[in-house]
Amino acid sequence: SILRTRRPARRTLTGRVGATSRGYAKRVEREIVWVGGRQYRQTTVEGELGLSNNRKEDVKLVIRRRFSGELLQADASPVTSLREEGVFSVNRRFELIWTIPLKSGEERRLKYSYTVLVPN
Repeated sequence: SILRTRRPARRTLTGRVGATSRGYAKRVEREIVWVGGRQYRQTTVEGELGLSNNRKEDVKLVIRRRFSGELLQADASPVTSLREEGVFSVNRRFELIWTIPLKSGEERRLKYSYTVLVPN
């Protein structure tokens, strides 16, 4: 099943960048866990970003993806930072930042996965 996100599923980066980005997140498994006397469903989410450079010159993309939960895996070794507003939350809030060089006409996919706790 597909999880709905607050962001649109497809975004086009325009202007000087000239690249497109497509993303999705899907639920892959669930497990019941207890935190502080409350029951939560621990859900593993996988996401993918599709990148393509439509310009005639090479570009460098800086991609930011925010999420709540715990990072399991991310392609291309992004910088991971804990966001201040998520320090005391059951689901800490993180931001992934990729800096990706793309040659003219090049396409690339970045995959990531994380777990999130949802009240049951």
